[in-house]
Amino acid sequence: MTLSAKLEEAEFLWPYIMERRYSNASVNRAGDLISNRNESGLALLESSEEEWEQKIDEAFDILGNWRDIHAVPLKAVSSLLSDEASSVEGSSPIVADRLKRYRSIRSKLRRFPVTNLTTIQDIAGCRAVVQEVAHAYALRERLILRLKAESNGPQIIEKWSRDYILNPKPDGYRSIHEVAKFYSPNPDIAHCNELRVEIQIRSVMQHAWAMAVETASAVTNQALKSGAGEELWKRFFFLVGEILASVEGTSNSLTSKKALVEGRREAAALASQLRVINLLTNMQHVLEGYSTFEGKRDAELFLLELDSQKREVNYRGYANADFKQASSDYSEAERAHQNKDDIHVVLVSVESLDELKSAYPSFFLDSTGFIDLIQEQLFG
Repeated sequence: MTLSAKLEEAEFLWPYIMERRYSNASVNRAGDLISNRNESGLALLESSEEEWEQKIDEAFDILGNWRDIHAVPLKAVSSLLSDEASSVEGSSPIVADRLKRYRSIRSKLRRFPVTNLTTIQDIAGCRAVVQEVAHAYALRERLILRLKAESNGPQIIEKWSRDYILNPKPDGYRSIHEVAKFYSPNPDIAHCNELRVEIQIRSVMQHAWAMAVETASAVTNQALKSGAGEELWKRFFFLVGEILASVEGTSNSLTSKKALVEGRREAAALASQLRVINLLTNMQHVLEGYSTFEGKRDAELFLLELDSQKREVNYRGYANADFKQASSDYSEAERAHQNKDDIHVVLVSVESLDELKSAYPSFFLDSTGFIDLIQEQLFG
């Protein structure tokens, strides 16, 4: 069955259909409030504590509904990504999806003052991790061809395509990014039309690097993922990104043998100075003794809550049919911890509990894959 036909029936999307309750203008005003910007956000700073809490609660409700209605486009696109990834021979894909965290939304709105909540492209995001870079490009090609053939389904928006493997970000981040705009002729989900889903495709090495950045950010209380943090840490991750790109044969700045040797030497010195291996290994071992799981073992939806200060993670599993409850619990947890920088909450979807730690190792402070890579490349 084609994706268009599946969307017309929409049976597999029923658990995710949520009513759209607010206009774009209301959503954007809520974004201004939660990010304390523009006149509406600044005026709130001068209000009473009671007025503040009431307005913030209202903004959370609006943001939650805006995020929830992205679930249908997300599941549709993620399902397609999974189908195509499974068709790339030898790729052994791990496919996961998530609705963007409140704190990440707030941070993006603060970093980009001209961005409105309704124009953030990655409220819904799905990711495929494949074995090699060649698999990533093969999957991208399959995905684009498949969507071009689906006239009544989501479409790739070419102007938002980004090849961060060919043109890495300044911090060393590498991945392929595409954005799909959702469409379905089914009137039951027509209110989701035009919503966007970000698609990331990366290799196992690139994934290990990206997750290690998130783990290091959590355990050192730095915003390394957003380009902030200590210069030594940023330099370390940049160099390791360049070294791994050299190993995979992709664009990097270490283009001569001498530059590669010097890059490895500097990265090894930084790893020792920052005690990277000890820090990441110890955090993982501590966390292993303080993890609790609730809910269904055969779940495909998981609510993760990491306390990076206490080194504890709690996670709960839900059936797909229980998405509305999972989403409600997600919003409640975020609201309770909205001003606690050491508590990280996210609702994700993977095929099984076994794939959860592979898709989101940073939430378990697990950098095993990254540690193996730097031991081999820097100290081997």
